[in-house]
Amino acid sequence: MLRTLVAHIYPPFIFLFWITFFLILTKVLFSYKRNTMHINAEMHGTRLVVSIIGGLFSIFLGFVTFISWTNYKEATDLVAQETTQIYTTWENSRGFPSPIFQNIDKMLHAYVLSILNDELSSMKKGNASSITQDASNTLYSEFLKYHPEDSFIQSFYNRAISSLNAATETRNQRINMLNVIIPTAWYFMILIGTFTIICVSIFLLEGIFVEICIHVMLCIFLSFYLTAIIILSHPLSGLITISNEPYKALISKMNA
Repeated sequence: MLRTLVAHIYPPFIFLFWITFFLILTKVLFSYKRNTMHINAEMHGTRLVVSIIGGLFSIFLGFVTFISWTNYKEATDLVAQETTQIYTTWENSRGFPSPIFQNIDKMLHAYVLSILNDELSSMKKGNASSITQDASNTLYSEFLKYHPEDSFIQSFYNRAISSLNAATETRNQRINMLNVIIPTAWYFMILIGTFTIICVSIFLLEGIFVEICIHVMLCIFLSFYLTAIIILSHPLSGLITISNEPYKALISKMNA
């Protein structure tokens, strides 16, 4: 569900949804409180407990946001690492005889283009690409069919196949990142905690302008945290996702 949400809605709209929802909730509950409830404003003990709970919840939100950001950064690093390994494979294959290099060059181009044109789009939907997997298998078959004639070419072959193995392993790690790192139960905890903090803050409001401003800032910060966690939890699936520029740059280098 969250993957679909991230894939089809821009982050600013998610943020606007949360802030609008919280402000409407504030207006409704505050009106209800004024009309039906009479809460003593001098509840220092209650306010202290709420402040402590709010502080602990803020630490938890910060921790989850940090994990999500780390996950996003790791995905970006994997893409840079993968393109470097593919380029190293291509560079070493240039030491092969011309007919062999031409075949491998075509297959490497097809492999990278399949990532650009198919796999990145498939990963936005939570799936790997069978086309990219087929291109990888074909590339491996070509390497396995070739037997270097001398030790000089063998050294290039060893480095090329080693880089190809590393690129394949990095691709597998990239695909594994489709699995969301944050447990589902944490999302429920975040939602419950957010609504609890908002509701308690509303019932402690006295209608003073400064308190209202502070409450609005609380709504803004919580909306930002919720949006950031949702977006960063799916670094390969959203409209704002990891850049495909490293793959485009790789194609340009291989065509140079």
